Amino acid sequence: MEIKLKDGGNFKINSYQKDSFEMIIPLNKVYDTAILMSQNNVSHAKIIDDSIGNGNIIYEFETVKMLGFETKMVDENNVSIRFTFEERSEERF
Repeated sequence: MEIKLKDGGNFKINSYQKDSFEMIIPLNKVYDTAILMSQNNVSHAKIIDDSIGNGNIIYEFETVKMLGFETKMVDENNVSIRFTFEERSEERF
């Protein structure tokens, strides 16, 4: 699976739920990745299932508010990072 952000950037993800998604990234990319996962860039982002090569959209976020993220060490060079959001209607912003 991958997430396609509003700015066109793509990231491989390990899992997603309606209000969050998780990926494994290099430890030295945590800050840069967190910046890319801004409220504006994740609003209307798409979760795409690329397992059979057809790029099927399996979820599309509405307008979101980022609640935060948490990291866990995977090994000495990589972390698992979970971003959590709250979906909101456009007029609540």
